[in-house]
Amino acid sequence: ASLARAQEELAARAVAFVPVHLLSPALARLLALRTRLGVDTSAHVVAPLLDPTPGVAMRLVLDADRARAAMRERLLAGAGGDALALTWGGEEASSSVMLRRPRIERWRAGARELLFEADGQELRVPPSPALDDAVATAALIRAIATGSAPMPVPALNLVAACLYAAGRAPDFARAKAAAAVAGGRLAA
Repeated sequence: ASLARAQEELAARAVAFVPVHLLSPALARLLALRTRLGVDTSAHVVAPLLDPTPGVAMRLVLDADRARAAMRERLLAGAGGDALALTWGGEEASSSVMLRRPRIERWRAGARELLFEADGQELRVPPSPALDDAVATAALIRAIATGSAPMPVPALNLVAACLYAAGRAPDFARAKAAAAVAGGRLAA
């Protein structure tokens, strides 16, 4: 990648990708440091809350810590719109997070509805691949999609919440039943 190549792409297609390090090496170093330190910017908090299609899309907002969740709750209450908010209890992102159901809330027109409380402990299921192992994760998803591996209960809970929040089921009980049947489980 080079600035000359980006200029050619811009002239030919009216769009070009330019890596930050080509535009500003100092900014690239600063961004790399921010990433290593694990520091988010305000954009990380605000971007998931933006609704570019009011009334059309359901936003899915994820939080790993209660402090950020509290800030998100204040923003969703004031912003209105529809969102499905998932909050894990403050643990770092790891494969064990995927074995627990997060707190799942539906937000509609600024009002919150608790759909599922967070699980306090991991479920007894086969181990999940590491979060950074894309090949193993894809294989697990393929196995679940083809029915050769069971769908984890936390995933069924999320499917039920999505069906309900998106209006694809007349009530939450029917959304849970539809998710259980589709996932091949007797209960979700």
